[in-house]
Amino acid sequence: MAENELYEAVLKKIGRNVLLFQQLELLLKFIIANGQYSGYINEIADIKKERNEKVHKQTMGQLVSQYLESSAPEYKHAPKEPEILKEAYFSFSVSVSIDSETYEQMKHTLTELVNERNELIHHLIPQFDRSSESSCRKLTEQLEQLTEKLRKEISTVNSHIKMMQTSSKKALEFMSSEEGQKQFNLSFLRGSQIVTNLLQYLYHYGQEDGWAPLATAAHFVHQQAADDMKHMRKRHGHKTLKSLMLATELFDIENETTEKGGIRVRYRLKSGFTIAPPEDNESHIRTSTFLPN
Repeated sequence: MAENELYEAVLKKIGRNVLLFQQLELLLKFIIANGQYSGYINEIADIKKERNEKVHKQTMGQLVSQYLESSAPEYKHAPKEPEILKEAYFSFSVSVSIDSETYEQMKHTLTELVNERNELIHHLIPQFDRSSESSCRKLTEQLEQLTEKLRKEISTVNSHIKMMQTSSKKALEFMSSEEGQKQFNLSFLRGSQIVTNLLQYLYHYGQEDGWAPLATAAHFVHQQAADDMKHMRKRHGHKTLKSLMLATELFDIENETTEKGGIRVRYRLKSGFTIAPPEDNESHIRTSTFLPN
C-alpha cells in the first residue's frame, strides 16, 4: 500500500474512534443526568435542566468516575429528603447491579479508555511518523483494537440506558396512576409538621399500650405548629385534625369511655409502623416503604 494510502487509512480510523468516543461521552452524560434526581414535584423539570447543563460541561474522566461510583456493588442512593414536606416529594434513582468481579473489569476498561482517549486527542501526533510504513501499520492495529473496545463499551452502556428508560417509564406510569397519586398524597401528609408533632407526642407521652389522648396531643401540636394548624385546610385539604390523621392512614383513632361516663378520643400508631428515635427534638415514622414493590 502506498504511503499516502496508509496515511489516509490511519486518518479514517482516527476519525472513527473520535466519533465513537463522542458517542460514549454522550451516553454517559445521559445516564448521569437522568439516572437519579429528587425534589418537589413542581421543581423536577428545573432540577433536571440544571443537572443536564452541569453534566454537559464535564470531562470524560469526570463522567466515568460518576458512572463507576453509581455502579459500585456497595452503592446506595440516599437522597436528602426534607424533614418537613411542603408538597409531594419525588426521588428517582436507577443504578446497575453488578458483582464485584464484573465491576472491577468495567472499572479497568473505562479507566483505560479515558487514558486512550487523552492519548488519541492530545498526544497522537508526536508519536506518529506518517512517513514510516511500520509506524502507520502499528497505529492502524492499535486503532482497530480501540475501535473494538469502544463499540463493546458503547453496547454495554446502551443496555444500561434501556434499563433506565424502562424503569423511568414505569415510574411515570405509576406517578400518573390512581395509586401513585394516593401514595404521593400520603407522602405529603405524613411528612407534614402536624404529623411530625403527633408522632413526637406519642413518643414522649404515649402510654405503655401505645395510646395517647388526642385532645392533649392537639394542644401540643397547636403549640408546636400553630401556623400549620391555622391553615390546615389550605395546606393539607382537611378541616379538622382528626380528618387529616385518618387521611394519613397512620393512626388508629377510637372513643374511650372515662370513669365518669364521658367520652375521650385517643390515638395510636397503626400496626406495621414504628416511631424512629427523636432527632433534633422531632420524631418520624419508620416503615419499610410507602410505595408498592
